[in-house]
Amino acid sequence: MYPGRVFVGLGSGESLNESPLGLDWPSPADQLAALEEASDLIRRLWDGERVDHVGRFFKTKRAYLHTRPEQPPPLYISAFHPGAAKVAGRYGDGLWTMADPEQAPKLVEAYREAAAEVGREAGPIVLETGFSWAPSDEEALEAARVWKGAVPGEFYTDDWFDPKAMYERGEEQVADEEFMQHFVISADPEEHVSRIRQLEQIVDGDVVVKLSNQSGPHALEAIRVYGDQVLPQLRG
Repeated sequence: MYPGRVFVGLGSGESLNESPLGLDWPSPADQLAALEEASDLIRRLWDGERVDHVGRFFKTKRAYLHTRPEQPPPLYISAFHPGAAKVAGRYGDGLWTMADPEQAPKLVEAYREAAAEVGREAGPIVLETGFSWAPSDEEALEAARVWKGAVPGEFYTDDWFDPKAMYERGEEQVADEEFMQHFVISADPEEHVSRIRQLEQIVDGDVVVKLSNQSGPHALEAIRVYGDQVLPQLRG
């Protein structure tokens, strides 16, 4: 249905998506170990192997994929710390991380080194950030404010799963000025173009900037603004 456009994204998970189901949230070390074990199983199955496996987290008995594509979909592995970046290097076709000028270069280095150690070619780097456009800067900030609950790093490793508590913690820890450095928030399309171009330069190589529309009530108009005034400049 979508030739060449399907990919698989894999990460160590977030308590926000698992604890509400009544699951116990593991330690960061166990999260990483489960990610690596799962990545290895995926690769073996995609390679056409019949897999007998008894691991710490998963079991298989003669597991086999009876229908496989000629080319498996790219596997992008999410990483917010070096351990996950190394797993991405060993098993992934690319690394997915936040567009953080301080952290991203370190993670990309760990990813590329791990890929080289096992004789794999490092793939594209996906740098994710959010954007918010509105008729005024103030409206753009207010529309995106709820996403402060996604900024603190502990939300991706520790047992945080209540969105209200996460938002309140984000408001406590993240000043508006800092928040606007994490995301692209402006009423000026030229500011969006400039910031995205800066993000493309955070690391060398094949870089994809992944943008999440956090414009709230202005989300549809933001898409129009991007289509008319932002993307044409970035493609030019």
